[in-house]
Amino acid sequence: MQPKLIYMKHLLSILVALLPLCASYADTYSCLTFVTSAGSERISVSNLVLTVENTTLKVTNGEQTLSFNLSELQTMYFSGAGSSTSLEITAALSADAETAVYGLAGQAVGQYSSLREAVTSLQPGAYILRQGSQSEQILIR
Repeated sequence: MQPKLIYMKHLLSILVALLPLCASYADTYSCLTFVTSAGSERISVSNLVLTVENTTLKVTNGEQTLSFNLSELQTMYFSGAGSSTSLEITAALSADAETAVYGLAGQAVGQYSSLREAVTSLQPGAYILRQGSQSEQILIR
């Protein structure tokens, strides 16, 4: 497989793994903001539906529809009522692989059966996620 195709496959699997997290935060926050290499766009979370087709993320709420090329999507975060929650999107880790989580000082935080389970279980903060020899830093706000 070509390196770019492998990268897109990993990015897509990570995004799909994070979609349940989006649904759980949608009840708490009023807007979802997407940051791409071209800038940022915001959409109300009321009646929010996210779908992935090939390499495109489509986001709609019945009144507004946004589309993003997954290779250009850098960050998405929820905001409203003076607070926000964000996730950096990473392509180095597998959505379904066992994931070890560490604090920035190296202390073990937990061991999870998948990336999805790890991300949805963590409190706001900075973490190091490790799967085998691959690791990534994430920030949950």
